[in-house]
Amino acid sequence: TADPVFSIENFNREKGRKILNAFGITDTDKGIIGVSVRKTKDTGNDFEETLANICDYIIEKYNHNIVFIPMQTNKDEGVSRSIMARMKNRSYIIDKRLSVENTISVISATEGCIGMRLHSLIYAAIANVPLMGISYDPKIKGFLDYTNQTIYSNIDELDVEKGCKMADEMLINKEELKKHLNAQYEILKEKARKNGEIAVTLYEKGSVDLEK
Repeated sequence: TADPVFSIENFNREKGRKILNAFGITDTDKGIIGVSVRKTKDTGNDFEETLANICDYIIEKYNHNIVFIPMQTNKDEGVSRSIMARMKNRSYIIDKRLSVENTISVISATEGCIGMRLHSLIYAAIANVPLMGISYDPKIKGFLDYTNQTIYSNIDELDVEKGCKMADEMLINKEELKKHLNAQYEILKEKARKNGEIAVTLYEKGSVDLEK
């Protein structure tokens, strides 16, 4: 089926804007790109410098704000702040843990999402936000392939030139990408709904014992 999170509907762009305001991002009409990264064996100085340059490129070419959105604050904030420190331009960070609904609301208020964390990409798909994936694990590429998303790079193949080209593709073609994402979302939402039906069927067949 699909991740149960695809059945979540209690989010909206206006709520996301209010949350961003609370974290100091008040010029939300400027356009925002969300960035969700995590620490891995491949996120050393070279990766941080590369992503910092890509973020600066987006700010300077598209006049968008960059907002780092840690999915796991205690694990992701450090690498996020390290990239921020390498940037020439100002960026922002959501440095408090948000609920799933509020996180999706924040992402829904962005123009695009650069994501390493699987759920940042899932949330972008739910919010119909164009996404750019950085794959450090087969599950990332698997999700992107499953949803027919082509704007991504393996982490060990990412460089500034490639990243900037992907950012261009994401932002220049955002309206077409949103139409495609919306179609995929409706399919995944229906698949997520089937989780409950399957669980009930298994219980009725005696395959699941809720007493244990």
